[in-house]
Amino acid sequence: MTEFDRITEGGQEKEILGKLRGGVVTPENIEEHCLPFFVKIQIQTVSHCNASCTTCPYPETRTRLPQGRMSEERFLRLVDQIKGRGVERTSLFLMNEPLLDKRLERFTALLKKADPDTTALIFTNGLLLTKERALSLAESGMDEIDISVNGFDRESHERVMKGIDYDQVMKNLRAVGDLLQAGRLENVRIKVVGLRLPGTGAGADAFRKETGLEVYLKPVTNRAGLIDTERLGGQAEKSGSMTVCQRPFVKAYVLYNGDMVLCNCDWMRTTIIGNIESNTLEELWSSEKMMEVRRAHLRGAFPKDLPCGACDYPYLV
Repeated sequence: MTEFDRITEGGQEKEILGKLRGGVVTPENIEEHCLPFFVKIQIQTVSHCNASCTTCPYPETRTRLPQGRMSEERFLRLVDQIKGRGVERTSLFLMNEPLLDKRLERFTALLKKADPDTTALIFTNGLLLTKERALSLAESGMDEIDISVNGFDRESHERVMKGIDYDQVMKNLRAVGDLLQAGRLENVRIKVVGLRLPGTGAGADAFRKETGLEVYLKPVTNRAGLIDTERLGGQAEKSGSMTVCQRPFVKAYVLYNGDMVLCNCDWMRTTIIGNIESNTLEELWSSEKMMEVRRAHLRGAFPKDLPCGACDYPYLV
């Protein structure tokens, strides 16, 4: 697990991961130890993005797979099943640019009204995160905004984040930093997150001083084999052996059409657990299909049709 992931670990996640990685949980007794309900969820309210980043499969999947947006009725069905279940983090994004959804503030308010204790958050490329949008998100109840910035100079940024105007992003982030320093973003936590690629970390310290925003750099991953990290110049940061991936044990992922997909690296939607129109989230989470995925992770041996076998995330340190 990367340092950035550890920041968001809650008590239940730490407990189950300790059992998983300590040998307490086995493929044979997984049902006894599996969490009855996930503690984190990512919801794709729209599937579109306004970028073509070199670190992302979206430029390919946008033409190969159906795209769309989640209806409010479907979103409310999800919220109704989440509330009161101890879901610690509800991410209103998944394989997309969340600020393209003009309903985001309304959806955030609906979520927080139903479940005030869950942390509502988004991950954005920052192009649409204007001063006005940041304020409206704060007013709606958004708890955390993470901004993906791969490069703090124009050349590095444009090399990775294709289609995103560097000057506009920097203007937005300076404005967000000013709002944060002035206490105008309520209790919203702001994080700037980049990948450790050549040149992307240069200038990060100067950016911190200028904006007051904290910067985190994390390892680049191959998105379950869909991205060639060596071509990108990503640093080799793998451990010697695979660690049990926490994702299928603590987190759920729902696409705009109601499909629960295996994880946020399953961009090709190869492993659909089921659809919330036919089953509840609890049923999908505890389904035999999910249990088989978990057993495969505990064995460290994956069927050919499971993207986990090509993923480098469990090896990252």
